[in-house]
Amino acid sequence: MEERLEQIEKDLQKSLPEAKRIIGLLNEYAELHPSSYIPSDYFFLLNNAVNQVAFELLPYKVENNQLSVYLLKRQDDDPFYASTWHFPGGIQRYNQTKEESLNNVFSELGLEIQPIDVLDTVVSTTKNRRRGPCNHILIASDMSGLQPKNGTWFSVNDLPDQFLDEHVPFVEILSANVSAS
Repeated sequence: MEERLEQIEKDLQKSLPEAKRIIGLLNEYAELHPSSYIPSDYFFLLNNAVNQVAFELLPYKVENNQLSVYLLKRQDDDPFYASTWHFPGGIQRYNQTKEESLNNVFSELGLEIQPIDVLDTVVSTTKNRRRGPCNHILIASDMSGLQPKNGTWFSVNDLPDQFLDEHVPFVEILSANVSAS
C-alpha cells in the first residue's frame, strides 16, 4: 500500500502542469463567455475533486397546524435522480454568485426571490454517478399565499414514496425550525 501511495503522489506531481493548464483554459473560457457555464463534463469532473455548494430551497407553508413542503419531481430520464421528488435547488456553478444561484432556484418555481432564512449546512459525501460530495446550504422560505409552479405541496407527515433520500434530513431540520402551530 505504501508503494502504491508513493506512485500516486509521483503521478499527481507529473500531471500538475497539465491540471494547471486545464484550469487556466476553464478560467479563460469563463472570461470569454461570462454568461455561460463551463462545459458540463469539466464541471462534473471538478465536482468529484472538491465539494460542491448547493442552495436547497425548502419552501413551506403552515395551514391548520400542518407543515407542508413544496417539492418538484425530476424527469424519468434524469441522469442522477430519475423520477424522484426533491426540494428545489441547484449547484452553484463556476463563477456564479450566490444571488445568481438563488435567482435560478426561485425562477424554477416561477417566482421572484422571496425572503429566506438560512437554516443549516448539511455535508453530503454521497457520490452519485458524476456528482461528488456537496455542502447543501438549506434556505427556508415561507410561501404561504404564493402559487409556485412545477411542483406539488406535501405534508411533512406524508411525503411521496420516491422522495430523494438525501433530502430526508432537510425535512427534519425544517420541522425543527418552523412551528406548525
